[in-house]
Amino acid sequence: MSSILEALRELEGRRPPTTQSIAIPAEQPTAVNRTTQVVGIVSIGLVLGALAFLLFLAVSGALRAFASRERPAPIVSAEAPAPSRARPAWLETADPPRARVERTAAEPARPVAERPVRAARADGAGSSAIEVADIDYSPDAARRVATLRLDGAVVRLHERQSEQGIEVQSIQPDGVYVRRGADVFMLAPPR
Repeated sequence: MSSILEALRELEGRRPPTTQSIAIPAEQPTAVNRTTQVVGIVSIGLVLGALAFLLFLAVSGALRAFASRERPAPIVSAEAPAPSRARPAWLETADPPRARVERTAAEPARPVAERPVRAARADGAGSSAIEVADIDYSPDAARRVATLRLDGAVVRLHERQSEQGIEVQSIQPDGVYVRRGADVFMLAPPR
């Protein structure tokens, strides 16, 4: 086997060398060429950014137009009266709304203190009398309780609770705002 290898080496040594390529070193680009390349790359980036922004605007406009077409028109009933735009006078003196916290079972109910009762007629003659017996006011709206006498029956109501067609709208230290039907009025406790 060594004789074969030696014969191959001899043959390679007799053959003239193949042409070898000589790499010519590349010239360094001039400053003008570098500047031109940088300006070209920056301008391509700006053009691509502008195209992406325009595409974003077109897509968002199309989505807005599609969403506005999807909303159904509000149904206006001829039977329901339009809500009044006038602000009730009691709204200016009411406290701002607060979060409601439910009473826990461990918290005992407070006893009702009896006071002399002053009668207030809710609306004209012939309507039942609503009397404020006591106001248990608290800064926490969930703990506010008004004790009312409705046609002689004593009831304790929190805000937004109702009894016999009377709903307690707001309990304030100086009075209770109640609603009967569409009328809202304030009842003051006896002094």
